[in-house]
Amino acid sequence: MEFIIEKQENKLWRNIKAYKQYINDLPQGRYKVVVTQVDQRSLQQNSWIHAILPDLVLALRDAGYSEVKTTEDAKDIVKTLFFKKEITNGTETIEVIQGTSKTSKLDFTTKAGEIIRWASEYLGIDVAPPSEQTEIFK
Repeated sequence: MEFIIEKQENKLWRNIKAYKQYINDLPQGRYKVVVTQVDQRSLQQNSWIHAILPDLVLALRDAGYSEVKTTEDAKDIVKTLFFKKEITNGTETIEVIQGTSKTSKLDFTTKAGEIIRWASEYLGIDVAPPSEQTEIFK
């Protein structure tokens, strides 16, 4: 199991209750806990998501989503489909949309793969992965 907890400027922890609840519910035994700092997604990954949005706008409109008019509309759809996270108090869980800037490099890479597959299978378009640089000539 993996938890992402965040220490904020006020020295309070976010999502710590869920982590504590999970640990308290474990059966007796020895466990290894590894703490690492999460890397924020890269500028290249950010550039990639913004570069694919115009194509997604057109493809979503072609798929019948006529209300999708801007790249922000397309980004909202991508975030709703792929950038969800769960926040729990140990009893109840709420699903919220996570901003792309809060995503780690590793998580973003996984989500990029999911976006590429979705674009291909659902929208019928090819999207180059973030690792491939493309040039746009005007």
